[in-house]
Amino acid sequence: MNPTQIQREKKPWLSLLLALLAGTLTALSQPGYGLDWLSAFSLIPLFFALDNSRAKAAFFSSWLAGFVFFAILLYWLFFLSDWAGPWIALGYLVLCSYLALYWGVFGWLYSVLQKSVRGLHWLAVPALWVSLEFVRSLTHYGFTWGYLSDSLYAQPKLIQIASITGAWGVSFLIALVNLLFFWALKHRQVRFVLAGLGVITLALLTGYFLVNSEATQTVRSLEIAIVHSHVNQLDRSSPSQTDRLVELYASQVEQSVQGPVDLIVLPETILPAFILRNPEVFSRFSSLAIAKRAWMIVGTIDYRLDHPGALYNTAALLSPQGQLVSTYDKVQLVPFSTEYFPFIERLRQWGPLKDLLNRVPLGSISPGAQFQPLRADLGSFATPICFESIFASISRYFIQAGSQAIITITNDGWFKDSLALPQHFAKGVFRAVETGRYFVQASNAGISGIVSDKGVILETTDAKTEKTLRGRIVLHDGWTFYTSYGDWFIVLLSLFLAVGLGSALFRTRGITH
Repeated sequence: MNPTQIQREKKPWLSLLLALLAGTLTALSQPGYGLDWLSAFSLIPLFFALDNSRAKAAFFSSWLAGFVFFAILLYWLFFLSDWAGPWIALGYLVLCSYLALYWGVFGWLYSVLQKSVRGLHWLAVPALWVSLEFVRSLTHYGFTWGYLSDSLYAQPKLIQIASITGAWGVSFLIALVNLLFFWALKHRQVRFVLAGLGVITLALLTGYFLVNSEATQTVRSLEIAIVHSHVNQLDRSSPSQTDRLVELYASQVEQSVQGPVDLIVLPETILPAFILRNPEVFSRFSSLAIAKRAWMIVGTIDYRLDHPGALYNTAALLSPQGQLVSTYDKVQLVPFSTEYFPFIERLRQWGPLKDLLNRVPLGSISPGAQFQPLRADLGSFATPICFESIFASISRYFIQAGSQAIITITNDGWFKDSLALPQHFAKGVFRAVETGRYFVQASNAGISGIVSDKGVILETTDAKTEKTLRGRIVLHDGWTFYTSYGDWFIVLLSLFLAVGLGSALFRTRGITH
C-alpha cells in the first residue's frame, strides 16, 4: 500500500497499526539499540495516522503510540520487582499510561493545528512536540526520559545547537525532519525530501562551527580517577555488608589509583552506613585521600543534628589532608521511590498496601536546600546526584553558582544490566553541551565515563566490570548562551503556539455561531 492509498483508505484499524509502528520505531531510536538513524523517520507513521483525523481519534492514536513507546523504553522498571514485588506491574502500567497522555495531547492539538496556521505548519508541529516535552520536565514529578533528542547523544556534531537552545532544539529539528519526510511521502514531492536533508545539513554545519568555537574559557585541566563498582543492590543496602564494602572500595583505590591524581570520585551512597558520622569508616576514606594526595568526592547518606529525623543523599568532598571540606545534599528527589513518596505515612496505614509499604523504606530522604557546588582549591564542581542529571535546569543552576565541571555520582544497580544505563548516561552528554562543561559520571553498576564540553564521549566503562577509569578533564568558566538565557526557545515556541491555537479556537467558535 503506497502513501496515497493510506490516505484514501485509512480506517480505524490502520490508524492503530500506524500508531503502534510509530511508538515502536521511536523507542528503538533511543539510546542502547544503536538505531539512532531511525529518529529521522520514526514519527512518519504517526503523522499518517493523524492526518485529517478528528480530535478524539487523533488523541487515542497518539496516546496508543506513546504507550507503546514508553512500554518499550521503560521495560527495565520490572527489575524493581525485587523490592516492589508484583505491584511494580501496576506502577509500570500507570506510569506508561500517564506519560502517553503527552503524546495524546500532541495528537489532539495536531488535529486542531492542521486546520489553522497552514503556512506555518512546519513550525507549529515541532513547536507543539517540544513544548510538551518541556511540560513533562516540570515540578517534583517531572520525568524527562524518552526525549526525541536522546536518540542523537552519540552524534556530537548534530547536537551542538543544545548549547543555544538546550536539548529542546535537537528535539525540534528531529520532529521537523520527520514532518518534512512525511509531507514528501504524502504529496510525492522531492522538495520536501530536499528540505529535510537541508535541515540535517544545516545542523551538521552549525555543529561543526560550534564544536570548533569556544563559548567558555579554559581554567585548568585535572587528572581524575573514577572508581567504578559493581555491587548488587541487596548487598549495597545490607548493614552486614558494610565492612566488606569499605574494604572493596578502599582496595580499589589503593591498587588502581597509581601515579599523580588531582581528584578521585566514588559513586552515590556507596555504603549502608553514615560515612561522615562514623569515625572509623570516615577515617578509612580520609586516609585514602591523604595517601593519594588527592581530593575525593564520595556519596553517602547523611543526617544533621539540627534537623532531627531528616536523612540526606549527600555528595561529600574530602581534601588531600583528609578533611571534610564541603557537602551537597540532593534536591530533586526521585518521586514514588525510596527517596520521595507523596502521602507515604497515610498510605502506610491503608490495609491493602500496609505490609508492602512498611517493608520498603519509601520516602525516607529529605531534599537539600539549594544547588550549591562543591568548592575546592583546585576548582568548583557541580554534583547532580543520580536522577538530577536528567534535568537541564539543575545543571544550569549549578553552573550559574560557579561550577566549572559537572560530576554526577549515581547508583544504577537497581536496573541491573538493562538499557536504563545508556539512557541515563545519554542525559549527561546533553548537560555537557548545554553548559559548556566537562561531564563525569561515577556509577555503581551503571556506566561511568567522561564527556567533553562539546559532548564527545571520551571514556566509558562496562557496567559489569569493576575498574578505575583514569582521564583528564578541563575546567571552564563562562556561560554558554543556554546557561545565560535558559529556556528562551521554549518561551518563543509557546507564544507562537498560544497565538496559533487561540486563532484556531476562535475560528471554530465563529463557524459554530
